[in-house]
Amino acid sequence: MKKYFRISCLLLVTISNYWVWQIFSNNLILGVGLVITEFLLFSLIGNRQATKAKTSLKLGFVFVLLFIGAFFLRDRFDRTLTSLSPTEVSINNQRYVYLAESFGKYPLVKYIPHYYSTYSVYTRKYLTNVFYTLDPNLYFFRSHPREKAGIDETNKYPAVALPFFIAGVLIITIQYQKYKFTAIYAFVAALLSGLIDPGFKLGPVLMFPFVNIVIYLGLTESIRKAKDYLKI
Repeated sequence: MKKYFRISCLLLVTISNYWVWQIFSNNLILGVGLVITEFLLFSLIGNRQATKAKTSLKLGFVFVLLFIGAFFLRDRFDRTLTSLSPTEVSINNQRYVYLAESFGKYPLVKYIPHYYSTYSVYTRKYLTNVFYTLDPNLYFFRSHPREKAGIDETNKYPAVALPFFIAGVLIITIQYQKYKFTAIYAFVAALLSGLIDPGFKLGPVLMFPFVNIVIYLGLTESIRKAKDYLKI
């Protein structure tokens, strides 16, 4: 496909979802940074550029990502990751006593009670945030308000985009070498999003560039297959 057609498809995906307008209306600078990140990802697909150009793109990409990540860690950090409620403290103390009695006499596993009493709750909270970020329902279907108490969820993408998203995920999985930088971005964005308060009304916006790229890949591949089938 010609480059201008591919760019047009990416623009269509970018402006036809609900999420981008929510982001821009809430924070213009954040919206610009995310769109720049998205087009940097697009430029790095397939690594077709010369080495110097590719290096410049990667440096620009890292700079924008660090800027956006710093913004969130400063203002939207999930403070429950570093604090325990009285109930959680009580449960941890009971767990420690039980595990200390069970494993304390074995030298190789004597640190298990300490881990569970000190770090396990924080790890569980963080992983809960990460898996929340990776849930497709968050992007294509608005959950009932009672399912996530205290989280004001909004629509992000029309449900019709879900098949293209699934196709894009399959493309990245099958052709990982070609799209590895996109996959790496998704991994880093998910890890950073695990530190962000899930109650943030705009949602895990670090995933915005990735989701758009994945839908774009599924859309363009579907168009290509349709053209081949119809012999257009």
